[in-house]
Amino acid sequence: MLKHASLFSGIGGFDLAAEWAGWENIFHCEWNPFGQKVLAHHFPNSKSYNDITKTDFKVHSGQIDVLTGGFPCQPYSQAGKRLGKADERHLFPEMLRAIQEIKPKWVIGENVRGLVNWNGGLVFDEVCADLESKGYEVQPFLIPAASVNAPHQRQRIWFIAYSNSNGNRNIKRPNSKENGISEVDRQTICSRQSFGTNTNNATNSNLFRCEGERE
Repeated sequence: MLKHASLFSGIGGFDLAAEWAGWENIFHCEWNPFGQKVLAHHFPNSKSYNDITKTDFKVHSGQIDVLTGGFPCQPYSQAGKRLGKADERHLFPEMLRAIQEIKPKWVIGENVRGLVNWNGGLVFDEVCADLESKGYEVQPFLIPAASVNAPHQRQRIWFIAYSNSNGNRNIKRPNSKENGISEVDRQTICSRQSFGTNTNNATNSNLFRCEGERE
């Protein structure tokens, strides 16, 4: 049974998916009081943490297989002011610190499409580079809600990362030519010259183009 933990847990979307997959939910971290109540109700056996900025995760070092986290999207969303790294809710650095302390085998990060092209892809590039600097192979994907039959596009950027220390470097990556996403996003994602050991990286093929998506 794989051991799962979540950061920025909300009301437990990742935790529910882990439960469906038959994984064990070890802990979640959510500061919002309503979210905490929902998590406590549905995942009473998971350890609960509050403010990620005040939490030391070293007790879980080497004990988590999959760490997930939808770090706050407000700094990059087209629906907001797009302050990016100037926004106090730019909390990927805290997620990175947690990753360093927990040392999970896999990391799954999620955010809005706006992160991909904010300030020329600066934060997008930093997320990938920061994970790589900590020993992870990284592959980003743009996936719309429509891909699981939702009646809307709602594209999201996903960062899938695997720890090189586990010895398996043969991670299959998708072809870079037919992404099904906009040229602006394609150019931003393809501008990265190194995702781990691969030099021709882009997002998932056979997905949906999202014209006019606010996020």
